[in-house]
Amino acid sequence: HKLIHTSDKTYECDMCNKKFKLPSLLKYHKLNHLENKPFICDLCGQGFVKNAFLRRHIFTHTGYKPYVCEICEKRCITKTELKTHKLV
Repeated sequence: HKLIHTSDKTYECDMCNKKFKLPSLLKYHKLNHLENKPFICDLCGQGFVKNAFLRRHIFTHTGYKPYVCEICEKRCITKTELKTHKLV
């Protein structure tokens, strides 16, 4: 995670030229460029390449936030969001 903040090296998407600090972030981003997105949100029509991405997206419509901070009870959609909250 520290590389995101300290590294001068960047990885550029060859499709849209967006830059990322980590190759794993670029790989995740490139999934958005795929044409075949078989998992479609019934509420807004947005497509996803993985069912897990669709399930997480649906939380944005429902307001469901399953991850809860045990200190202040802030609710988050993802584990990563909760971890970031705890660091701040």
